[in-house]
Amino acid sequence: MLQITEDTDFDTILKMEYDADDLSKLLECAKIKIIKSDDGRSLFTTDLHDTSVKHYKVRYQSRGMILDELEHKVLSFPGGSHSYFSNIKKETFKDLYNDDKYDIIEARDGTNITLYNFEGILCMGTGRSVDITNYYWSSKKTFAEMFYESAQTNKKFVEDTKLSLKDRSLRWNIPDNYCVTIGFRHHDIHQNLSDPMDIWLVKCIDKNTKTEIDIEQLANLKENKKVIDKIDYNDIIKKCNRSMYEDQEENFYGYIFHYNGSENIPIEFQKVFIPSILYKTLQHFFYSFNKNNEDNLTHHNRYIYSIFRNILYNNTSELNLLYKLNPKYKNFVRDYNSFIDRICSFTSVRIRDNNYGNDEIEIQITFVDSIIQNIKDNDNDVLTDAVATTKLINDYIRNPNNTKVLVDIYLKKLNI
Repeated sequence: MLQITEDTDFDTILKMEYDADDLSKLLECAKIKIIKSDDGRSLFTTDLHDTSVKHYKVRYQSRGMILDELEHKVLSFPGGSHSYFSNIKKETFKDLYNDDKYDIIEARDGTNITLYNFEGILCMGTGRSVDITNYYWSSKKTFAEMFYESAQTNKKFVEDTKLSLKDRSLRWNIPDNYCVTIGFRHHDIHQNLSDPMDIWLVKCIDKNTKTEIDIEQLANLKENKKVIDKIDYNDIIKKCNRSMYEDQEENFYGYIFHYNGSENIPIEFQKVFIPSILYKTLQHFFYSFNKNNEDNLTHHNRYIYSIFRNILYNNTSELNLLYKLNPKYKNFVRDYNSFIDRICSFTSVRIRDNNYGNDEIEIQITFVDSIIQNIKDNDNDVLTDAVATTKLINDYIRNPNNTKVLVDIYLKKLNI
């Protein structure tokens, strides 16, 4: 079997016509996983944040690619992922940038999906799933419904592609040999409400040639890409690290750098993403948090959940960023801060009085798993209070309108 190197091209591997099991073994060294579906589709996925693995070319080329294993053909080819600035050699990137080797695109906050056809059905592939068309997350709407609603912000795109949603399925008039990666923002799942719903083209790929192409139906969508003029390297770093703290652009998420030179450079420098503080905040507190929650927390409740969590961890700087995303929650936080303080103080005293630790015991609080992580005895009264408190918070984030009643009942029970 072929042994891959950092420079091995994924197209070379595909020509070998390995089955999914053989490919899995071949790609283990690059930490690429293949997720097989019952219908014969196979998804290639990898964690590009993982710094323990080398910068294999195939990692960036294959993430989100979907194969029809039965027909041995490419269904979806997103066309290459970006590397993260934190994972590359800064001096090399700086030298390339100062030599005018990059085009700069302002990053967007949204969800990238790749539209492709499979057995006559238009599917929405991602780096994690072969098809999220009818998935739900933080919304009562499916991804297809949210994508379609976001698309209405660009009527010409809808008209040119004949995009429609019928019987929970998307349809359009783009030929089957193309797969199209599109980004979209929908306020049900994207937390920054000051940034309007939108849709934009990432790229269109001819699956037969694996090359990026321009087609007439997507011309209007392509114009939505925010290409900017070159700015000083140090100003880029400063803006990405300080923009929210210094009240600069409200909806600034960072920059993506596309290599435009002719030299053959390492794959990790061909497309680089430098995220802003705002982007990192959204990722940490919303998009990467509690993904598998069975209750599918809504946009509103997920936001409150994150605020509560930060209050209890006393993350003042993060709370200030959250206020900027949606200032109306500042009054809410002030009103209930005293309630949380009293709950924490009461629980801390109960633990101390029952000899579960010394006066300096550290209480770590979370709202989904347990309000007190260090207690194991299910029969203990302190745990009962902890469970009751957890239930209160869970009830709150799922139904904020009932909060005052819940708080009054709980405080009366504790005689506070």
